Order: sequence, then structure tokens, then C-alpha cells
Amino acid sequence: WEPLRIRRNQTLYVEESTSVIISRDILEIVHPNISPGDITYLVSTQPQHGYLEIQSITSDDEYNSKVFDQSTINSEKMFYIQAGVNQSLDYFTFDVTNGITWLRDLVMRIVIIPEHLYMRTNTIVVEEGKSVKLQPTDMIPYSEYYVGKILEYKILDHPLHGSIKSGKSSKVNRFTQKQL
Repeated sequence: WEPLRIRRNQTLYVEESTSVIISRDILEIVHPNISPGDITYLVSTQPQHGYLEIQSITSDDEYNSKVFDQSTINSEKMFYIQAGVNQSLDYFTFDVTNGITWLRDLVMRIVIIPEHLYMRTNTIVVEEGKSVKLQPTDMIPYSEYYVGKILEYKILDHPLHGSIKSGKSSKVNRFTQKQL
């Protein structure tokens, strides 16, 4: 008997306070001899910053989203609804079965694209009369989504007791990630 096979288990990207379809392009478990309706997902850990929902025909039955099958995903009726504020990551864990074999402890990673860009910064300590080179680790976006996507920093408020320079040139009003 052939085991179930993970064809896709991609990271899901969702904008803050919105929803996204969990499609077969993101999550697909297959078996050559079993129909998608017989491949059952059992959610063991619910998302912490949102929830799963299955679109149903009747509005009064908001389907039990702890148990669903691959055909629900294939028909694009499975949703992740992002509901937590100021969060950048979420996940849920699940098992999959066809009634005979199991795939256990699978994880769906969810990256939340924040409405606003938040940065983690380090305190820069400079001895009087000296200079310090800024490092790429001195300014990092909180959201994994923005890592590697920032092209330029614009300086809105210059330091009161010093300046930001590029090399030995004059003060700069903007600089790139590559210049760090």
C-alpha cells in the first residue's frame, strides 16, 4: 500500500485583518488510488492569531473547520481568517489520513503581512568625536515578509548631536540596505 504523499505544503501569506483561500497550490496531499474527498485533515493545533473557516452553502452552519478533506481545499472553500493585531507569524498543525495510513504533525506556516511596517532597531552608542558604522542587523523588519524587500531608508529626523554619513561624504538623507 502506497503512503499518502505531500505534494505541496507552502507558506501561506495573508494581509493583516483579511482572509485568504487555502488552495491546492498551497496545501495538497495526494494518493494515486484515493479521491481527494477521502483524504481527511484533522487540525490538532488551531491558529493563534486567526481561525480556519470552511465556506458552506447555508450561512447558519459555519462548518467544523477542525476536520475537512482535500476536496474542500481543491474547491477553494477553505479559508484562513487573520484576526490578531500586530502579529507577523501564525501556524496550525494537522494530521492527514485516508483511513489506513497517516501523515502526522504537519505544520502550515502563515506569514502575516502587516498593515504597517514595524522595524526592530538597536541602540547605537558612539564615543564623543568618533564614528560608528551601521550594521544590517541594526535595523530589521519585525515581519518576516519584509526581510529582503526593503530597498531604501529615508531619514526623516536627523540626529541632534551628530550626523549620518556615507563613507567620508557629506550628510545623507537616504541610504540603501546595501550601503549598511
